[in-house]
Amino acid sequence: MQDHYDKLPLRSRLSFSHFSRLFSGAIGDLSEDEVGSDGYVIHTLEAGIWCFLNSGSYKEAVLKAVNLGEDTDTTATVAGGLARVSLVNFLHFTFHSLQFAGFIVLTRFLPLDRLL
Repeated sequence: MQDHYDKLPLRSRLSFSHFSRLFSGAIGDLSEDEVGSDGYVIHTLEAGIWCFLNSGSYKEAVLKAVNLGEDTDTTATVAGGLARVSLVNFLHFTFHSLQFAGFIVLTRFLPLDRLL
């Protein structure tokens, strides 16, 4: 039976039940004891996302990942990557929002022909 399973296309072998904790939307609500980072790819993904959701900074996310133990380098890479992308997107959005706000303020005080 195992040989038959191994010959199936990958999409037939995947089971979304493995991702149930991630898809539930409650991964951030788990306690630290419920999060494993043993090197199994789905556990590592869960742990990285958990660390990211339960931290307020890049440094805190990576430190949480390392403190989970076991496969710390991989989990810290996932958590740190998520935290970095989140920070970059936040700064990008904030910068462009401030630019737009500055433009609006300038248009209130200067005639439009002086801005262009």
